[in-house]
Amino acid sequence: MKLLDSHHHLWNLKVLDYIWLKQIGKPKPFGDPTPIQKDYLKEDFLSDFAKID
Repeated sequence: MKLLDSHHHLWNLKVLDYIWLKQIGKPKPFGDPTPIQKDYLKEDFLSDFAKID
C-alpha cells in the first residue's frame, strides 16, 4: 500500500522573501536545501503528482 502525504508547499522566490531558500550553497541544520532552492509553482506540483503511480 502506498501512502501519500497530501500537504504541500508552493513558492515563488520572486514574490516572497524566503531568505533561507535564497542563500545558495549555505548549509542548513536540516540538510542540503539545494534541490528546492528554486520556484516551485502549481505547474511543478501537478507535473510531480502526475508521475506518481
